[in-house]
Order: sequence, then structure tokens, then C-alpha cells
Amino acid sequence: MIKNISKNKIVVKDYVKCHDFISKFFGLMFRKNITPLVFIFNKEKIVSLHSFFVKFPIDIVFLNELFEVVELKKNMMPYQFYTPKNKALFVLELPEHSIVNSSIELNDIVSFK
Repeated sequence: MIKNISKNKIVVKDYVKCHDFISKFFGLMFRKNITPLVFIFNKEKIVSLHSFFVKFPIDIVFLNELFEVVELKKNMMPYQFYTPKNKALFVLELPEHSIVNSSIELNDIVSFK
């Protein structure tokens, strides 16, 4: 479960962790349905993303080592690039409208179990 601790709201109940190169490389590409993903990196860094071959809009949440939201990207459409301004240790790829529906804002604490 991914939860916005600051607002006490569940973001999604199920998700997949992406630890290795292959799972991070493919992410949501070529999938027919969205499966929320949590990308876990070894250190905080700028994580540039693209939505090539992703067939649906997604929301993206960038978290630091303290699970604080450092950046948000709402409604990233297919075939776009996005480079955040802030470093992140975790990146969440979520269904469209997840940020609004779970009231995620900068500096919120978002956890996953």
C-alpha cells in the first residue's frame, strides 16, 4: 500500500517495486493497464523520465530519503519527457489523478509497505 501519511489517505493499495535495471528501464512501457510502480534508487539523484510507449497519462511523485515529496508531475501524457528540478531516492508512477485524489502536496510524507 502507498499512503499519504500527512493527509492519512491511501494513494493505491497495490504496487510493484522496481529495484533492478530491467524493471526500471521498462517501467510502464508496453503495458495495457497501469500498475502503480515504485522506483528505488541507491542514492538521491535527478531522475529524468519519458512516457514513450506508455499508453495512458500518469502522475509522478518524487520522494527524498525521508519519504518527503520533493516534486510532483500531474497528468504526464504519453510520449513526453520530464526532468525534475529536485533529486529523489524514490519515484512513484501512479494512475492519472492519484495526486489530486489523495491530496499529495510538496513536503507531504508518502510511505509504501
